Amino acid sequence: MSPTSIIIICGLIVILLIICLVTFFLKLSIRKQIWGASGILLILVIGYFVLLPKLVELQTNDAIEKLNTYLTTIYPNDSWSVTDTDDDKLKKTVELHVRFQTETDIVYSYNITDEKIEQIDFWSIEGKSSKDLINSGTKPLHLEKKIK
Repeated sequence: MSPTSIIIICGLIVILLIICLVTFFLKLSIRKQIWGASGILLILVIGYFVLLPKLVELQTNDAIEKLNTYLTTIYPNDSWSVTDTDDDKLKKTVELHVRFQTETDIVYSYNITDEKIEQIDFWSIEGKSSKDLINSGTKPLHLEKKIK
């Protein structure tokens, strides 16, 4: 769970505790209704933060499957490993990193959406950028388009 999520949950708990303490000055029937609404809200928020990582994982796994299918059609005689970027939010675009077995010193970055798969950048495992690699004379084997 991300630090932001923990801060949000803690903030919500503090707000709900303050609301529940304030209700002691109200009638019993109103107090019970506010406590019930606060409890439901707390359960919904915690449920959201419990389900969110599972949804992100499903989205990432779906993107990995699409990327593997795509790479199999483009590079049928090659093998690769795919890693994600450890995002903790649902996004329209999933970014994945690929290292090919025939070119283990370069990492390629791909953006995957429902409509398309696009290679967006590459870099060396030593940290050299795509421009540095090209300027030093390294010709990437799996470059699909000119990187900006």
